[in-house]
Amino acid sequence: MHLEAAVAAGKHVYLEKPVAIDVPGALKVIDIGKRAEGKLSLDVGFQIRDCPPFAEMVRRIHEGAIGKIVCGEAHYLTGYIERPQWPNASADERRLRNWIYDRVLSGDIIVEQNIHVIDICNWILKSHPLKATGTGGRGGRPTDGDSLATTTSYFNIPMAWT
Repeated sequence: MHLEAAVAAGKHVYLEKPVAIDVPGALKVIDIGKRAEGKLSLDVGFQIRDCPPFAEMVRRIHEGAIGKIVCGEAHYLTGYIERPQWPNASADERRLRNWIYDRVLSGDIIVEQNIHVIDICNWILKSHPLKATGTGGRGGRPTDGDSLATTTSYFNIPMAWT
């Protein structure tokens, strides 16, 4: 809603990821982006693309410094993100404040966090994955939510690019 209103008002927009939490939402963002194309600047929060060491690394890879890439692997490792308890908040308010650990609100760990390594692979390979498979578990983490971000001790998504 915010993106649509900003574009309708003729405003340039910076969107932090996740720009959408599901396919219909992503398609809507793409459609709004097409309406703004050539008229407004829209940018998404894949901040690693503006990190000088990463930008230099990708420039060198694209220039062939390490030869032809035939295989790649990326990992996103992070610890548990501590959130306050908000003891005086209602259940609905706690859910909104703890949105990162709610599948419906965050899109789950792939959309919220792992998207960064997927974007780096897309950037380096100048392509998008053709397929992906995933494995994971729901043990070893606190249970303050229903996303894999809160409950997964391991999560693996092999992807194949061309």
